[in-house]
Amino acid sequence: MLLGFEVPVSKKLLLMGDFVSGTNATNVSIIDLNFLATKRLQLCLGGMLPNPNSGNNSGIVFELNLLGFDDGPTH
Repeated sequence: MLLGFEVPVSKKLLLMGDFVSGTNATNVSIIDLNFLATKRLQLCLGGMLPNPNSGNNSGIVFELNLLGFDDGPTH
């Protein structure tokens, strides 16, 4: 099961979270802040927290999102 949320903190900042259940290496919860740097660039930084009894390690998450691109003029 995958659950997630996204809550606006300000015009350019979002609080986000994900929960992934299961009995494998993806069984973690992630909480992060997403900064909307430009119209097409998002920077996210957060923490990866192991779910109870998963045996996974904690970690740091950095995500760089490039939203679309221009491949030249359109006619």
